[in-house]
This record gives sequence, C-alpha cells and structure tokens, in this order.
Amino acid sequence: MNNKYHLNLILTLLFSLSLKAYQWPLSPFSGPHPINATLGEFREPYGTSLDYHFHSGVDIEVSHNTPVYSLILGVVKERGSESIRIGHYRYVHITPSVNKGDTVEAFVDTIGLVLDFGNPGTAGDHLHFEEYSGGTKLNPLASLDNYTDDGVPAVWKPTFWHQRYDISGNAVNDSLENSNIWGCVDIKAEAKDSQSNGSGRVGMYRMGYAVQDEEGKVYLYEENIEFEKIVGTIRNLNGVQYIYDIPHCNNSLYYYWLTNRFVWEL
Repeated sequence: MNNKYHLNLILTLLFSLSLKAYQWPLSPFSGPHPINATLGEFREPYGTSLDYHFHSGVDIEVSHNTPVYSLILGVVKERGSESIRIGHYRYVHITPSVNKGDTVEAFVDTIGLVLDFGNPGTAGDHLHFEEYSGGTKLNPLASLDNYTDDGVPAVWKPTFWHQRYDISGNAVNDSLENSNIWGCVDIKAEAKDSQSNGSGRVGMYRMGYAVQDEEGKVYLYEENIEFEKIVGTIRNLNGVQYIYDIPHCNNSLYYYWLTNRFVWEL
C-alpha cells in the first residue's frame, strides 16, 4: 500500500431510532435502565454449552429479586428453570413465577424475580432480555423506549494480517508491518463501546474501515460488522471466529476482524 494512504476505522453508535418503540420489562417502565451487554458480543462456552457464541440479547443491570414484567398481554410459550418466553420476547436469569400456558397482563403480572449474580468475578445482577422475529434475534436497543447512547467508543491501533486457513479450517494468521502492507490484507483491532447509562466496556454495534488519501478522499469504504440482528444459530463457531479473534477475546474483551463479513448460517 502506498504510504500516502492510511486507514481510518469507521465507528457508528446505535441510537434509539425506531418506529416500534416499547417500554422496559422493569420498573420504571419508561426507563432507561443501564445496559451492560449488547447483541452480538463474544461469549465463551459456559454451563452445558461447549461452543463460543454470539450474545443473543441485551443485559439490563438491575438488583436481584427485582420484579420482571411481560411487555405484552399473552400466553407463556416456554418456561425454563431461569427463563420465560411470552410472544416475541424472552426473559432470562430470573426465578419464574408463572407457568407454561398461563396468561399474563402487560406491566401488571410479575413473571419472575431477577437472580442473584453477586459472586465475585461475575457480570453482576442483570436481566438478559431477547427479542425475536421467527428465527431471527433482533437488537432490543433499537426499540426500547427512551434509550440513547452518547458514550464514546474506543478503538486501539489496528494491526494488519495475511489470514489463511489450514486443512481443518482453522485460521492461521501472519502479521504484517504497517510499513510493508501488500496483497490481500485483513485488519484486526481491539474495540469497545461505553454506554452513557451502563457499562464502560460493551461490544460494538457497527464497525468498518476506510482507505483515504492525505486530502481525505475516500478510495474504499467497507462496513462488514453490524449487529442489527442475528439470523439462525448463535452457536456457530465458524461465524464467531470470522468476526472475533477467539484466542484474544473473553466476555468483556473484543478483538474484531474488520475485513470479514458477518454472514449467518441457518
């Protein structure tokens, strides 16, 4: 790459621009409540899961034993040991107080109490909240009422790589010096977003890169990562490893492959 060109990371925050805004499943229903995790974040295997996966909803910070309410008048479709699903919404990390088949009234009937995550080293007490449309997981932050994010994202200096794959399909990456970039190049960067009401380290909603000359003229613009929705399974190792550099990630540390497109497998 000619030295007169340079790469700029293009970052976009998610704002609450939605025609179908709804209230929060916690009091006060008008919100906003602190957000400590967003859709699409990297997640390590835990519990009975053996897979790396994408976070499938948002984590709303709230004290344990806080009542959780249904957003709609409806029938309980599913009841797990720590979850309830009603209509297109799923509420997780709660002690359920209703059963499958029960009819609940929106913002009146308590469907459960938030569990205690008070052990050291955990993410803290929170409600994990998901929105569905068929088999698609949607981003609730596009619809939750009064949600705004004025926090400032941070991106650490990107690194450049030749990314290839071995016979088993595992990524084998060769780093490049910034002054000697050639051929087909992959870009990796550590990034985080800071919620104006919530955690200072959540995942990015949208990321990309641009190639500009010294006068600012854009020669190439790509925005490959956008967690507006997740189609199909979230437990897809290939999909996760194409977006995140797994060996360097954990549940609150995110390294993104900016040049890989976010593609879902049904």
